[in-house]
Amino acid sequence: DVTTIAYVQGELVNRDGKEYMQVKDLRWTIEVKKAHSQFNNLFNGDKNLGTATNNFLNDNWEDAFKTYKHLPEEAFGVLFKDLINKVYGHFPFEELYLP
Repeated sequence: DVTTIAYVQGELVNRDGKEYMQVKDLRWTIEVKKAHSQFNNLFNGDKNLGTATNNFLNDNWEDAFKTYKHLPEEAFGVLFKDLINKVYGHFPFEELYLP
């Protein structure tokens, strides 16, 4: 189970007499309830090392996730901010959000 929450802050900007939404800040958070991984053919096929590594990763996934979760959160934030601004840049606010 994965839960994501996006916090988006934007402002209306005037361009050619029309208002367009522009995202100024987008933060993305990711929460995972359980994770499991299975990597194959590790260490040139050494099954003992591969099994030990998989067991270690699956037993300690929460610590690894907490340590590195900022990386996908930041990447998704940048990606979605750029994507949303590209869409918003083509359509005036009043056309996207009808009264």
